[in-house]
Amino acid sequence: MRKFVSTIIIIISVTSCVERLNFDDTGGAPPITGLFTEIGGRISGKLTKLDSPYLVKEDITIEITDTLFIEPDVELYFDDGKKLIVKGTLISKGTRYRPILFTAYNKDWEGIKFIYSSNNSIIQFCIIEKIVFEKQDGTGYSAISLLGSNAELFNNLITNNKSKIGGAIGLRNSQLTIYNNIFSHNSAQFQGGTIHSTNSLLIVINSVFYKNYSVLEGSGIYVDAPVRTEIQNNIFFRNNSQSGKHNLYFAFEDSTNLIEQYNFFGSEDNDPMFLYEDDFRLYYLSPCKDAGNPDTVFNDLDGSRNDQGVYGGPYGGW
Repeated sequence: MRKFVSTIIIIISVTSCVERLNFDDTGGAPPITGLFTEIGGRISGKLTKLDSPYLVKEDITIEITDTLFIEPDVELYFDDGKKLIVKGTLISKGTRYRPILFTAYNKDWEGIKFIYSSNNSIIQFCIIEKIVFEKQDGTGYSAISLLGSNAELFNNLITNNKSKIGGAIGLRNSQLTIYNNIFSHNSAQFQGGTIHSTNSLLIVINSVFYKNYSVLEGSGIYVDAPVRTEIQNNIFFRNNSQSGKHNLYFAFEDSTNLIEQYNFFGSEDNDPMFLYEDDFRLYYLSPCKDAGNPDTVFNDLDGSRNDQGVYGGPYGGW
């Protein structure tokens, strides 16, 4: 049995169906049966729900002149040591009830790497998990790396990823906007258990940082030499580092290019009062209710003052 994906311009590996016999269902991915469509090499056009799930047998690359669209409900399973390299444009937009899944086929994979991608890529309503990238090469040093690139992230769950620096995301000479993302259980061997930003424009609004870890400073966000950094309306809770410098760490003294305000830094004595463990919706008595930036541009969907965390603000309806 074979599938042919007409919207993919160039695929190095043969596109075909294979039995999912080797997949370990003990992980976080949903139970699976059926067939994969194998992909690899240069890719553009569209990955469709019809041909999903996809098995990435070789690195897939979006070249500088190419754009790849990924439809809602698509699942991508990456073989060991494989990654997605973005030199062009990635538009991966799921929906609230039909998210896109990026995960490992066996144990782990090497992540998403934006390499001098000046076009604005968008990742929304995606689950990105099980990346392990504990080396440094020409594709960066983090699970999701941006080198001289631009991207926007909305309403994603980014969880259980590991790298040397920037357990979930690392950016250098880049621009990254993050709205209403959940970052949980990410870790780094050095700084930036979740995000490591150097010489970049970084905006992080209405997100949750939960149980992330770094050996050195900044289990939540580590920033050095910022072009501009804005961190508002977020919840940081139960993040940890051996250095004792949890949550935020700024490796600079000049705050001219820094906005850091209306964030909640939880502790065992200062609980944000989520509804349930790993749920992150707020109990009605939560101190994070109506505690975000009062500027109306940050208002919740019902017009009330911003609720800190991932379900507050104009992108909080998910």
